[in-house]
Amino acid sequence: MAAERGPDGNLVLPLNITRPAPVIDFTFKWATAGGGLRSPPAKSEAAPDLTPQPELGSIPPTATERVQFEDQMGFLKARESALGFPLTKFAGPWTGNGFNTIFVPLPFGEKVQEFKGVGFNDNLLVIDLTTEQWTFGPTLGDIPNRGFGLQGDIHLHGVPYLQTVQRVTDKLTGRPRIPSINKPEGIHFEPGMFLLVPPAATFHQGEPLGRGSVVRMASIPHGTTINAQGPIPKKIVTPETPTGGFKGGPRFSPLDITPFKIGNPFKKEVDSFPSVTALSNPFRDPQNLQPFLTAETLTMEMVKNPHKFLERAVDGQKIVETVVFEVHTGQEGKSTPPALMNGGGTTNIAFLAGAQSEVTTRAPNPGKPNAHAESMVNTWWVETVMYDVEVDPMAGNEIQTWKPKMLDSKGKPSTAPTPEFLLKAPPAGVPKKTTFKVPGTQIQYSQVVNLNFGGLSWPHVSVATLVPKEPQFFPLP
Repeated sequence: MAAERGPDGNLVLPLNITRPAPVIDFTFKWATAGGGLRSPPAKSEAAPDLTPQPELGSIPPTATERVQFEDQMGFLKARESALGFPLTKFAGPWTGNGFNTIFVPLPFGEKVQEFKGVGFNDNLLVIDLTTEQWTFGPTLGDIPNRGFGLQGDIHLHGVPYLQTVQRVTDKLTGRPRIPSINKPEGIHFEPGMFLLVPPAATFHQGEPLGRGSVVRMASIPHGTTINAQGPIPKKIVTPETPTGGFKGGPRFSPLDITPFKIGNPFKKEVDSFPSVTALSNPFRDPQNLQPFLTAETLTMEMVKNPHKFLERAVDGQKIVETVVFEVHTGQEGKSTPPALMNGGGTTNIAFLAGAQSEVTTRAPNPGKPNAHAESMVNTWWVETVMYDVEVDPMAGNEIQTWKPKMLDSKGKPSTAPTPEFLLKAPPAGVPKKTTFKVPGTQIQYSQVVNLNFGGLSWPHVSVATLVPKEPQFFPLP
């Protein structure tokens, strides 16, 4: 319960609420997938004033000045969440780049359609290069959950987050462009939280669930909420894996975006969707992928299997340890892996669920939904990367900001985001230009949401590679 009633009948706030909720910047603006809506949006009689407010206050110190002060005061340490494994690194702001694919419905019966060509004319595949931001807030403290019968009380622990994603696709050049600050092409806005649930007698039974579970809860403004769960991975700490993961880099299994009949994910409609395989196809946006192939930002293999996008991002990186975990909403229509525990799931507003023959929280007519979000599977890879950072001469105990060399295995610029480091020289200083091996944290994720309409499940895939937005501190040896 979030609050309890005292003897006088008044609500008593939980003790773990120590500060008001942070203010969220609501200047995020949506862009529409697939080239705009087919009818103008309804106008509000009382539209809010979204004009950005002027910022007040003095100019903040630079990152280097702030860190030098924190170091002198003994405050400086690696930013980590107060949550336990595997969410230790889910703290503060993160940023990075990614790739997004989604099939959106096209209407029946219209005299003129913008997209015409070979293939089914009831859908459009939209693919985008993206940039995104994740901000993890302060942990929520002890969240009490009451047990019943043989089950004792437990405490959950969680961290809130806000995710925003912008489209940076340039159809002419095939390269990602820098989004405008005043008019960002937002395609996703998601407040949510991650939870750690300790082992419980009534639902965490045996391996692997005896270790408890990790939960992702999210609200999406299209009208969907998700509650995805998964077992906490087994933590094995060794000298080579100090954070409890496995040695080496991530291992990406194939991820096919081809649609399939509802309830039959193992039989893809391979021959029915040239938008997935053709270089130039009218039922896709962008229609022509040649600029992206020429710029080497995408390949046709990446379109069909977005995990190749993640794979290329880590090409050439020295990843020494990886922590991996997965959450999903459970089994509905056999479109996701079988649920390992009860609970979880997705909920949709009536518009997404479609025509109803009865009032239900599910979509009663599988052929009628507009875009029923049936299920979600989400995998995370938390990686420790050894970066090569070339440092100029530094005085003893001096702190400077440096960025690593980012090259792939062929010596070309890496597609992974470039982190920033605040490096502190040893007492003797750095007498000459030297390349150091500096450890940093990188997070990659893959997310598949199955959208049901037209008798099919349409995988909506998002992948991204993220690094801390703030510089990572490291004392040089």
